[in-house]
Amino acid sequence: LITFSIREIRRKIELRKEKEREKNALESYTYEMREKLDNRDFEYVTTSEEREQFSEALTEAGNWLYEEGQEAETSVYRSKFNALKSKGDKYN
Repeated sequence: LITFSIREIRRKIELRKEKEREKNALESYTYEMREKLDNRDFEYVTTSEEREQFSEALTEAGNWLYEEGQEAETSVYRSKFNALKSKGDKYN
């Protein structure tokens, strides 16, 4: 018989929520930045090569999320988000 304390259950719930927040942050960021890529103002501050490279990075992140990233660890979501955001922050 396996027993869990209330504290252990709460901790597991919090970890699951944190994981979902990180996953959602990455997913939301990919959508948000795709919209910005389509904005004409974005063209004034980037080259077509920069937009293409960033678009590829967004596509890779999105594909990863829905393929092997489905069950990734929280730290992996956070790391991927931070890496992608550091690229996108140049244009904001």
